Amino acid sequence: MLAFAITPVLALILSLLCKNSRTDFDTYVFYGNENISAYLFMGVIVALFVGLIISAEDIYRDRKILKRESFLKLNKISYLKSKILFLFTLSCIQSFLYVLIGNWVLGIKGMLLYHWLILFSTYCFANIVGLVISSLFNSIVVIYIIVPLFIIPQILLSGTMVKYDKLHHKVVNDKYVPFVGDIMASRWSYEALVVSQFKYNKYQKQYYTYDKTDSYARYNVLFLIPELKEAVEDLRDGLKEDNIAKYEKEYEFLYDELKKLNEYYAYDKINEIELRKLNYDELNRLERYLKDINLTFTDKISNISYQKDSITHLLIDKFGSIDEFNNFKNKNSNKSISELVLQRQTFEPFIRVGNKIIRKIEPIYQMPDSKFGRAQFYASEKRIGSSKVDTVLFNAVILWIMTLIFCIFLTTIFYMKF
Repeated sequence: MLAFAITPVLALILSLLCKNSRTDFDTYVFYGNENISAYLFMGVIVALFVGLIISAEDIYRDRKILKRESFLKLNKISYLKSKILFLFTLSCIQSFLYVLIGNWVLGIKGMLLYHWLILFSTYCFANIVGLVISSLFNSIVVIYIIVPLFIIPQILLSGTMVKYDKLHHKVVNDKYVPFVGDIMASRWSYEALVVSQFKYNKYQKQYYTYDKTDSYARYNVLFLIPELKEAVEDLRDGLKEDNIAKYEKEYEFLYDELKKLNEYYAYDKINEIELRKLNYDELNRLERYLKDINLTFTDKISNISYQKDSITHLLIDKFGSIDEFNNFKNKNSNKSISELVLQRQTFEPFIRVGNKIIRKIEPIYQMPDSKFGRAQFYASEKRIGSSKVDTVLFNAVILWIMTLIFCIFLTTIFYMKF
């Protein structure tokens, strides 16, 4: 009964404390609540901590029973199955109650299934880790010392307390989440919660596809194409100085980025560009190409703006007035979540690393180029080969893969010790 009660109580306490009504609005409005991202993160920590605590003593407590059953040659797998089935059932109910109560208090609408799926997966992972700890150690004191040693890295390396690009330089990855973040369950859980909250709320999902295309076009117009034009000018200077090799990095940068743009706007001479054969005619052709593609992206931005305006007018007609439309927006979207995943306040919309340009602004709209599931934090999709997988589904699968790995580890330890 205590195990069933703990998550509703925690959900009630956390959601009431996070229900910030001191905003620009007269009453509580979900859009203006700056604590939603913190509430989602606390949900992940609750799932890890509670899931771990309720299982960390189970096998240790049953040692005498296990010793007796080993003499009777009873099935060890049946014991583990019963433990895991009970814990997973308990976690299913705990996570559902937590999401149901917390989301109701904070006015989070339409996210019950997404939040429950991720938190339930996190609970189950923590359950198995707790069973592993319980089977490894012969002292209850040691078990409860190990629990914070597991939880603290999950907090630190979740990408919330310390941003990944602010970690020690030897572990930082400018392009993707660093490896130390990839092995943390908290990273996969929190990212999926935030992405689902932004991408699938009833307001934002009306515009998401258009916003993503618009973001790609604006990034190219405002940042990428000016950098490419500057690279062309540097190569032109190299020709004038008769020292083109001096700008080899600029050539590599130009060639790599043109190959990526070629998927969107074909340049039929891309495979013929060679540094030693560059001439003024080829550079002029590149300049015309960049001018043309810049106009194409500018037109795309205008068309998308028109399409988004059409959606807005349709919604206003549906709700009957602009006030009702704004009310719909305020009930479903959240300003702090948008700021978190868009990161438009960053001083570095992109960085140059060698011959690569790495986009930092609006990570949720950026499509990762890794074909092995690696991505920047808050990516809305991941790549596996040539396929694109939604982040919520991908992250849930990763959590279950991590759970399966620990299940195998648990079974191995169990057979060795009992």
